[in-house]
Amino acid sequence: MTLARRTRMLRAALALLVVAAVAWAGAMALGSAGTDAAAPDATAPAESDLAYLWVRVTARDEEAQALEVEVVDGELGGHRRGQIPAGSTGTLDCSELLTGVSGIKVGTTWVVSYVDEGQVALPVTLYGIESPEHFGGA
Repeated sequence: MTLARRTRMLRAALALLVVAAVAWAGAMALGSAGTDAAAPDATAPAESDLAYLWVRVTARDEEAQALEVEVVDGELGGHRRGQIPAGSTGTLDCSELLTGVSGIKVGTTWVVSYVDEGQVALPVTLYGIESPEHFGGA
C-alpha cells in the first residue's frame, strides 16, 4: 500500500471518528434534556404558596441561623402579603437559606418569603430573602 493511499484512509477514518463524536455529543445533550438536573426542584413551593413581608432586622444569631425582626409596612409589587401584621416582632428561622445570615446587618430592611400556612404571628421559616429594591422600595 502506498503512502498516499494510507494517508487518504487515515483521513477518512479520522473524519468518520469526528462525525461519530459529534453525533454522540448531540445524543447526550438530547438525552439529558429531560433529566433531574434540568428539572425544577420538586420540593420548592409554588409561588402561590408563598407569602411576603417587609422586615427590619433587630438582631442576628449566626449560630442559630436566625434573625430577630420587626414586621414593617412596604409595597410588595403585586406579591401576596403574609397575614402577620406590621409591628409584630419575633424570630425568622433562616436555616433553610443557602446564604445563611452572616451577610445580613442589624438595622437593615428586607423582603422575606415563607410558605404561607395561615400564620398570624412569628416565628416562620424563611424560604427567601430579597433586597427591597426588587419590590419597588428602598
